[in-house]
Amino acid sequence: MNLTDETKNGVLVLSPQGRIDTRTSSEFEQAVMAHAIGPEGATQVVMNFGGLDYINSTGMRVLLILAKRLAGVKGKLVLCEMKEHILEVFKISGFNQILTITDTEADALERF
Repeated sequence: MNLTDETKNGVLVLSPQGRIDTRTSSEFEQAVMAHAIGPEGATQVVMNFGGLDYINSTGMRVLLILAKRLAGVKGKLVLCEMKEHILEVFKISGFNQILTITDTEADALERF
């Protein structure tokens, strides 16, 4: 798992690549929280899943924690660019009802 970041129009765009699973979810959580939480962290975050091949429940848990923390500081998390098999996991688990998911990064950025 690799995580890249950039800022677009004041919104932090995080792009994980590879797999987020039991082995990599701790690394993913530390990296995401370092970028998005804290006194100087971003409160408006887009997570671009275009380069993500797999995510399991431990990775999805990180997203819930991030969304909750961002909401606590009046921030927001929007997910985008999900591959069909990953989107299906979010639909089956009901996470698509909890988290905001858009088709494209441009659509995600418009949510802010």
